[in-house]
Amino acid sequence: MPQESVSARQETRWPVPLVQVNVDALIAKPDSYLGTVVTVKGTILSQCIRGCRFSLDDGTGVVNIELLDEALEEVLMKGSVGRVVQVTGLVDQTAPPRIIVEDRGQWNYVAKED
Repeated sequence: MPQESVSARQETRWPVPLVQVNVDALIAKPDSYLGTVVTVKGTILSQCIRGCRFSLDDGTGVVNIELLDEALEEVLMKGSVGRVVQVTGLVDQTAPPRIIVEDRGQWNYVAKED
């Protein structure tokens, strides 16, 4: 069962509680997260040339992230592979699971932990 992340509580367009989740849990039981707003943190493995789609590895698995709507106002910088990001978004109905980010404030680069 995912635990609600205190750090993830923020104003969003989604009326559901946000949960911090490991990617392996998301992959193992995608139906239980469908339509849920989740927060994941990990390293960017690959990104599209425009910076609007990328794959994120949190050490437990890899998930695809897609920036839409207002989030497209500030996409990933070129050369972001290897950087650490934290993303909050809606789990979409795809196989494998994908997280949709609609607001610019829902993703950000974070410092690597030692």
